[in-house]
Amino acid sequence: MKRTLLAATAALILVVAGVAGAADLFGVEATYSGGTITQTASSLPNLIDALVNNQGAFAPLVGNDFTGNLTYYGIPGAVAVNVQGETQLTLTSPLTGLNQTFTGTDRGDLENQVTDWLLKNGSSEVAKLIQAAAERSAAAITDGNPASATARIADRAFDAFGLFPAARVMRGSEPGGYSAIWFHTRQGRAATAVGTVNSADYELNFPWWIHFGRHFSLIGNASGQYMDTEGSAIYGGGSDLGLGIRPLVRDEECSLGWQITPFAGLHGVGTYDGATGGLLDQFGVTSRLEFQLPHNILLIVANQFSHFNSLKFKIEDVQIDPGVEQDVLKNGLMVDFPLWSEKSLYANGFVVDTRFLRDAAIDNYQTLGLGLSLRGDRLSLNGYVSRDFAKDFSSWNAGLGLAFGL
Repeated sequence: MKRTLLAATAALILVVAGVAGAADLFGVEATYSGGTITQTASSLPNLIDALVNNQGAFAPLVGNDFTGNLTYYGIPGAVAVNVQGETQLTLTSPLTGLNQTFTGTDRGDLENQVTDWLLKNGSSEVAKLIQAAAERSAAAITDGNPASATARIADRAFDAFGLFPAARVMRGSEPGGYSAIWFHTRQGRAATAVGTVNSADYELNFPWWIHFGRHFSLIGNASGQYMDTEGSAIYGGGSDLGLGIRPLVRDEECSLGWQITPFAGLHGVGTYDGATGGLLDQFGVTSRLEFQLPHNILLIVANQFSHFNSLKFKIEDVQIDPGVEQDVLKNGLMVDFPLWSEKSLYANGFVVDTRFLRDAAIDNYQTLGLGLSLRGDRLSLNGYVSRDFAKDFSSWNAGLGLAFGL
């Protein structure tokens, strides 16, 4: 039978998967009287659509009882289902404590009941499952690991408000308006129970500054992302807005600078392949200290705290909420120094420690990096390479950005 995408996605709970040793994040292992059917995929809705339509490998399930387990974002046994005859279906999950039984007139009626329950009254159980994945899987997309939405959003805020190269057009020593465009990429590897999961992340970032004199700035930061995780496509985008307050301005007369930036933002993340999405708000504060050392060496110390919540919203009576509630703490150190006497070409080295303060699959990771910066009075070209280190996760990162006065 044909079903809409939304219904097919919701119907994932009708079956189960537990696929050992596969790189795909999703899969089905259904056991029935004729044996066991195993199938993996990078797209959960496509997999479920094949199942509920009894297509391909799932054709033998027509008219049969079955039991099994769902592997969700690399977590085997995330949901279990038991189908008895045409009239009874029971869902359980060891991750969330779910235990729900449905009784209908036939298999089609059961599917409709489960679909309606997931999209309406049971949406809170779906949110619990998404958050449970963030707490257990290094490949979850919303939260809990270096490639997740909360980590990437916190990274971009930290870049814009805290640990940026010390270009004159950015630090607020001169009034005026400035902007920049950055391209970032991350190539990551995460260890999960179903094997190593590879991801490729690409981001465009558009920070901007409007300096109102030497002590205050309005700072914005918009971004858009695309990530491919073993064939699962993930999209994201959003913006942050901060007020840069400089009690101390580093210039020719003062070797110490300090900027503190309270900020707020709204970001969206979504994936058809992973049947997950939501809106996340971010509230935080970033501190940046600059110390001018001999030989024009600059030491930058940046610290940031971000708080994330997901926002509930409805589309045609369907409630969407991934259940995110997270705090992220970032602490970084950068050393910036000239490479030749004209002082237009600079190099920098940096280290950043990132910590998830609430439950997460990977509760902390470290970043080491090197960068180059070619600077003029109102123009700078910047690039970097870095590496993330964590238990069950590693990545190579790179970025290139142009900042300019308006």
